[in-house]
Amino acid sequence: MKTLTLLKTGVAPLALGLTLLASPALAQADTAAQPQVADEPAAPTGEIIVTGSRFQNPNITSISPVTVVNALEVKNQGNVRVEDLLNSLPQVFASEGSSDSNGASGIATVDLRDLGAARTLVLINGRRLGAGDPTDIAADLNFIPGSLIQRVDVLTGGASATYGSDALAGVVNFILNTKFEGVRLDAQYSLYNHNNDFNDEANYNGALAARGYVPPKGYTNAGAAKNVTLTIGAGSSDGRGHVTAYAGWRKVNAITQGDRDFSYCAYTASSGGSCGGSSTSVTGRFRRTRNVGLGATPVFAPTGPSLTLDPSAPGTFRTYSSRRDGFNFNPYNYFVRPDERYTLGGFANYDINDSFKPYLEVMFMDDHTRAQIAPSGAFFGTDFFLNCDNALASAAQLTALCGANAGTSAIQSIYLGRRNVEGAGRVDDLRHTDYRVVAGMKGDITDAISYDVYGQFYRAILAERYENDFSKRRINNSLNVVLDGNGRPACAAALRNGQGLITDPNCVPYNVFATGGVTQAAVNYLATPGFSSGQSDEYIASGTVTVDMGKYGLKSPLADEGVQVALGAEYRKEHVTLSNDLEFLTGDLAGQGAPFGVRDVDGQFNVKEFFGEIAIPLVNDRPGFYSMSFNGGYRYSDYSLAGTTNAYKLGLDYAPIQQVRFRVGYNRAVRAPNNLELFTSPNIGLFSGRDPCAGAAPSATRAQCALTGVTAAQYGTIDANPANQYNQRTSGNRNLTPEISDTYTVGVVLNPIRNLTMTVDGFDIRVNNLIGTLGANYSLTQCITLGQQCGNIQRAAGGSLFTGNGFVDNPRLNLGSVKTRGVDLTAIYTTDVFGGGLSFDLVGTYLDKYTTVRIPGGAANECAGKFGQDCGTPLPRWRSKLRVSYQMESGLGFSAAWRYFHKVTNDDAANVAPAVQRIPAQSYFDLSMSAKVGDNYTFRIGAQNILDRSPPFLDGNYSNNGSNTYAQVYDSLGRYLFAAIQLDF
Repeated sequence: MKTLTLLKTGVAPLALGLTLLASPALAQADTAAQPQVADEPAAPTGEIIVTGSRFQNPNITSISPVTVVNALEVKNQGNVRVEDLLNSLPQVFASEGSSDSNGASGIATVDLRDLGAARTLVLINGRRLGAGDPTDIAADLNFIPGSLIQRVDVLTGGASATYGSDALAGVVNFILNTKFEGVRLDAQYSLYNHNNDFNDEANYNGALAARGYVPPKGYTNAGAAKNVTLTIGAGSSDGRGHVTAYAGWRKVNAITQGDRDFSYCAYTASSGGSCGGSSTSVTGRFRRTRNVGLGATPVFAPTGPSLTLDPSAPGTFRTYSSRRDGFNFNPYNYFVRPDERYTLGGFANYDINDSFKPYLEVMFMDDHTRAQIAPSGAFFGTDFFLNCDNALASAAQLTALCGANAGTSAIQSIYLGRRNVEGAGRVDDLRHTDYRVVAGMKGDITDAISYDVYGQFYRAILAERYENDFSKRRINNSLNVVLDGNGRPACAAALRNGQGLITDPNCVPYNVFATGGVTQAAVNYLATPGFSSGQSDEYIASGTVTVDMGKYGLKSPLADEGVQVALGAEYRKEHVTLSNDLEFLTGDLAGQGAPFGVRDVDGQFNVKEFFGEIAIPLVNDRPGFYSMSFNGGYRYSDYSLAGTTNAYKLGLDYAPIQQVRFRVGYNRAVRAPNNLELFTSPNIGLFSGRDPCAGAAPSATRAQCALTGVTAAQYGTIDANPANQYNQRTSGNRNLTPEISDTYTVGVVLNPIRNLTMTVDGFDIRVNNLIGTLGANYSLTQCITLGQQCGNIQRAAGGSLFTGNGFVDNPRLNLGSVKTRGVDLTAIYTTDVFGGGLSFDLVGTYLDKYTTVRIPGGAANECAGKFGQDCGTPLPRWRSKLRVSYQMESGLGFSAAWRYFHKVTNDDAANVAPAVQRIPAQSYFDLSMSAKVGDNYTFRIGAQNILDRSPPFLDGNYSNNGSNTYAQVYDSLGRYLFAAIQLDF
């Protein structure tokens, strides 16, 4: 069987093989055969890895489309983070990355087709990469040493028959250069450069001015990153063995949202635009509740107006104004988290003989990052308790808060709402230490039979320390202030009680009743760290036997090549543990956004699998049949908890002539529930949204709100959360069953003229039995409009969903479906111009459908070309990337790229402010240059978003961490500049 090859010129395409043949083997062979670009040595020869197939055979091409990004593209982009490299591909949608801070796990993930990171399987050299964190089951791309990337194969669509669970959306396979020879030192420095001159939104600028905010202006350089990698490789003199080792270091400096003018405050576009802020403010937002005393059945409900300190009249309050007194939390939030990473590893193999070829892969990573958000404090909406004869409060203040009980020892419940501005931002210090070991052997049993057997161990260890948070228990102790025997204010807990006991001798009074009254001693007393630790383990034992049946005469009479068969078995065990300290377990930390504590996790499952694959060349070199072949595969899986599943694939390709090849494929894929989906204990956390029954004038009617548990007396009295954050209860579910997906692909590969290759591939992916949550907002909406899902809503005694024990239940369930359909297009053209090589490389995706059905039989929601509260991240109809490169014989190389995002509209455009109804089309332009000097030095410089285009401006409801933009989707930090040097010895 013959393969369809590119006609060669003097330059290698930057992403050779982009969905071209879906054959990394061919891409590797072609690159090796071509004259090399200045900074790239010839691709190593040896083992061929074919993504999407168990056949390691250069004559086997994949029928499923595969996008291949080679090492040169990695260098042209200059990214120090692998997720940024992948996000430039049209098939990849924004997932967790460096711009996440509030609630970040600290890892980086990839999401194919916007089907979720958990449905994208990540491989290293064709073998699974385990879960990156015990709280986030997706693989951590930080583990990948970027300088060793030989190419990245992106196969979209189901691949469970080949690789097992988690490959519903597709596979991202990182092929590392394990055959490197010599000594190479790669060093790069980069930063973000931006001109703060945002004037596109007059309402935003007016809102800034109204609040007295002064955002940054003019040019700024921030987010500097240093990246150094040493690679050493050598082969044995007889050519039978090889060792490659690497060591890397990366350090990235932080950027805050306060460093950018467009993210200086959390903007709200409705009602003419306002620069919102938290009601937990600098001077406090005091409000009494109806609860007096610490009885068994308190009623936590606010009464009376919200008050704050009046600096002009010490000892008094004035009415709180959200516009004037709200706290601007944005400047504290990290736009880019600081990060320091160390990587170390090695690859070794030695062919003792043709039948016994042992190999070893050892990889290590230690990644330390810090996620910062605004300071903690005594948050508004949490009930705190004040003694009505407090020695620090004035008589007027006590009267306002305690009413007739002022001056007595009665205990009054209040909302305090005061920020720890004397301290620092809340910091989630996250360290991941990961290990991966693969040991195996392979060889030829006969000239027709080969085998590959390996064992793999992977462990990701999390050590988390939450800093600068306040203890709720200590806040209450520090608010109960009386006079000691010397007439000085002291905590009652630090004095002997009626039993002669001192309950907290370290307590320091918290003077929130006077401007400047909070002491450093009080801050030190209240500040309480929280600790979590855990790990995710993966154990794999796998073996495959491949048989060339053609050697035994089994082949089509119309084909030159014989039938190929692969059979194998695999055992995999996944185990996750997560332990929390007492502060987390009891929910004592004030800044965690929930009244209840988290729970520990300890769970595991295993799976035993058997699989097979067959490739049948049907016809070749016949009139009208240049080639025709069939491929099929099947995998049977027996999960210890989820039961048995079946995955299979069928594919056919047909080339009537060498210049035209058609391909069609079908994949049935499955994804079993993972450890977190199975074992996570019930946990209260926050969700972003609105309570339609909150506020003085609720958007829902009295009758509708009654369905959600609001009494007639509560209607119109329930506080709305100014930050639009409410409580939800999430949990795992041991009764979950596997997801099932069907993927259909049909495409054509064309070589119409010399040096031009084009591909067009249609895809249709449907995932059923989705594991997910209904969503707290969905339950609220369904209850209000249809009277459904009302049982998920539990209101606190006063009717609130963000105070007391109010929450919306949001457990993991098997739900509805999601379907995505579209067309991938690539075009590669290369030619010689003025003695150098010129190449054009285009990859694009047209999204025709992205349809979700939240529950079986429910209404379909179409999200293609949309974004918003229901559709989430923007889903442009068309995304593309065009790169043009020119390589001179002198060693100079130039490359330019155009990245394009089509416009998108809000999924609720008719009911939102004009400023957030749509996002216009976005274009970004990148430039890079390389120069090879002698045999040992290669220099690279470049810029992404060279025009310093600001990201599309929305508001805090459509953004990462209130930044007013989709930071992981669009270039949000300005112009990215990098300079690198590569030394080869």
